[in-house]
Amino acid sequence: MKKHTKVWLESRGYYLPNMTPEDLDVMCEWDGCGKVVDINHIDPRGMGGGKGKDVPENLIGLSRKCHNNFEAKRITKEQMFKKVEEILHNRKLGELINQEIQ
Repeated sequence: MKKHTKVWLESRGYYLPNMTPEDLDVMCEWDGCGKVVDINHIDPRGMGGGKGKDVPENLIGLSRKCHNNFEAKRITKEQMFKKVEEILHNRKLGELINQEIQ
């Protein structure tokens, strides 16, 4: 499994050993239009490096349609970063609420 895939799975609370995004029935994080088929770097790693970009804040699970729209620049990096910020914020809130309940 690629490092960025594992980072994404863990940051979204999905990780189990030997799991892949294809094992999940998770909807596109951008707009819920379909199943996640690609874990996308919002700010690309570039050719042959940039492992420092394998962080939850730079990763988003996308459907094929949304991945293509992002690649075609119909969705901006700024929009993607804002969406991921919301996703991670909501996940943190959920964890805090669960701690309060227990």
